[in-house]
Amino acid sequence: SIKLNDSVKIGEMLSVDYSAKMLVFPTIKDKALLDSIYYDKKGITDYSKQGLQNFLNKDKAEFFSHVKEESKEWISDIDRTQTWESGSFMKLLSQTDDFLQIEYLYTSYEGGAHGNYSFNTRVFDLKNNRKFDLKDITTISKEKLVFCIKAPSSIWAIYFS
Repeated sequence: SIKLNDSVKIGEMLSVDYSAKMLVFPTIKDKALLDSIYYDKKGITDYSKQGLQNFLNKDKAEFFSHVKEESKEWISDIDRTQTWESGSFMKLLSQTDDFLQIEYLYTSYEGGAHGNYSFNTRVFDLKNNRKFDLKDITTISKEKLVFCIKAPSSIWAIYFS
């Protein structure tokens, strides 16, 4: 994996942190599959370890530059020390029987009462070079699945009515 952690002081009261971890898959050669694995990183053309490192360095520089440029008008209004952050992390959950499962975690804080967090999990079929979808293992409609998730006791109504 590749890790990048860096910070820069934008002003007297504002620092910005950038953190990222990307998994590297040197044995995967299929571009469509690699595009799907790195779906959240637009503009990657080189999936080698060095290529991914170069991408993270560029992404970090663009993030720092963006915050620096955007903050020019209001940075003097910040009245307490703050550290803003951007984080993007890939975690290998499993790799078994030609299936690869990855968790993607995103963190950010740009002022305010709290930070923002989200995550996504994807499963990839390495034998067929594609993202594995829920429809590949069930015929239940998306609407019924959402219904079951929101009201688990209603599962009985679906199957036994």
